Amino acid sequence: MGEPDSTTEAGTPGDPGPDEGPVLRSTRLPEASTAALRSSLADQAARTHELREALDRLRATLEAAPGASPPGPPPAPRPPQAGRRGSRRPAAGLAVLAIAVVLAAGVTIAVVRAGSEPRGVSTAAPASGTDTATRAPAGAGPGTPGASAFPAAPTTSAPAPVGSPAVLVTRPLPWPGGPVLQPSGLPVTGPGADAPGVELTAALDPDRRHVDVYERVLLRPGETSLRLAPAGLGSLPRALRGARPAVVDLQVEVDGRAVRPVAGRGGWQVTAPEGGAIGRVVLRYRLVGALVRQIPAPPGRATLILRPLAGGVVAATGDPVVVRIHDRRVGAVYCPAARHPTCASTTGRMHTAMVPPDAGAVVLAQVTLP
Repeated sequence: MGEPDSTTEAGTPGDPGPDEGPVLRSTRLPEASTAALRSSLADQAARTHELREALDRLRATLEAAPGASPPGPPPAPRPPQAGRRGSRRPAAGLAVLAIAVVLAAGVTIAVVRAGSEPRGVSTAAPASGTDTATRAPAGAGPGTPGASAFPAAPTTSAPAPVGSPAVLVTRPLPWPGGPVLQPSGLPVTGPGADAPGVELTAALDPDRRHVDVYERVLLRPGETSLRLAPAGLGSLPRALRGARPAVVDLQVEVDGRAVRPVAGRGGWQVTAPEGGAIGRVVLRYRLVGALVRQIPAPPGRATLILRPLAGGVVAATGDPVVVRIHDRRVGAVYCPAARHPTCASTTGRMHTAMVPPDAGAVVLAQVTLP
């Protein structure tokens, strides 16, 4: 049989360890064995002293950390066991101690950084327009769950980015040749430009169903609101009274700023963004159902119905209403409710109608569609 394993636990019945028996029971050991035992005990005492010093340093480090609870008393050192197992325990204890020191240093750095880092200011716009900073429950203080140990920094909201629902952005108006914010060739003088009144510029859409309209208004000083509503169709010939032209995609600008019109019965109400006076107004919209085919009529012939949305407001003050349309498919243009219906002039492909003050703001145009 081989020699007994030196790592076997001491105290096994019938098999005393090679070291324990002679040390505890023999009083006639040679001088060399006694000196070795004393050296081993001295080494153990030195290791125990080193362990105590390391624990004291760990305790001092933890006590110096903000918010750290005082450590408890260090555990009593366990007596070394015989054999190789006992010789490995001091090294294992030092390894555990080193790991504990590293963890304690990490906790200390994290606590110090958390207390010294400046907190940023929120620049995101809150969805509800209210302060979105996290707040502690009422009566909560330091140490209470949900409470902050530092005073909360004030939050500010940056303007919403362009294109977000909180900001109105004017979109280009569909137009022959490509979308535009403003049609080319508009007069720089006259009603709607530098004089009170309305100027409506219309264009037939290539789909032959829609009519695109750019309408600009210049009000007299002192106006704080504007009522937008098309004129009634009661003055039209009987064949056109059943028409139902509709306004879609209405966009409104007041003095260069996009605003949202408030829809009401039969029209819209427009006010300035800050509730002040209104000077210049620009409207962009499309008409559906404004091209009406009459029977009998030549093939492809239709009647275009144009009614400026701000015509009633300026007509009440006696200011002019001008309707312009540039298209080779347009023939005669007239004002059906005027005393002299022939209210338009033609220059090349441009047809311009001056609506008399005593007539409703309605203009008809004969259109031949291929």
